[in-house]
Amino acid sequence: MDPLTASSAKKFHSLNMKGFDIKYRILKKTLFIEFHPTENLLDWLNVRLKYKKRNGVHLGYLRSYFSCANKLEKIIETNSNAICTIEVIGFGIGGAIAQVFCLFMSKHIKQPIKIITYDSPTPFNQVKREEFDTLISIQEHYIFGFDLIGTLPIRLFGYAFPKNQRDYRIV
Repeated sequence: MDPLTASSAKKFHSLNMKGFDIKYRILKKTLFIEFHPTENLLDWLNVRLKYKKRNGVHLGYLRSYFSCANKLEKIIETNSNAICTIEVIGFGIGGAIAQVFCLFMSKHIKQPIKIITYDSPTPFNQVKREEFDTLISIQEHYIFGFDLIGTLPIRLFGYAFPKNQRDYRIV
């Protein structure tokens, strides 16, 4: 993948994956990466309903991360001289995949990572959550009201939620 040029960096580039979409751009030496859920219900369910964990990570989100990891790593490598920081934003299940991305990529890249998620389920058990919290020091997680579907089944299967998760309201 070619380095993002000054003119192409201002617009978002897209990666369409199965079950989620990624948009990215570099602006003022920051690489912005957005993870969005798919609009295809079957793909969404395929990612979401794999509750089993592998090494403390939700299997569906882990597989989704591996499907895009090489492409994102190549984007970061190719543009490393133009990137000072990485900001990751995730919406819905895209936020869970974004957290897995941050956990694994933080071990391989030198740039600091900041993550913000909105209405995202948690992809980690308690041990991985603590590892994530140690590696990613700047993180914000927002939930709109009480999400029964995203909270109750996940808690029953032993997943841990961020300590700094906050409610947000539309005014």
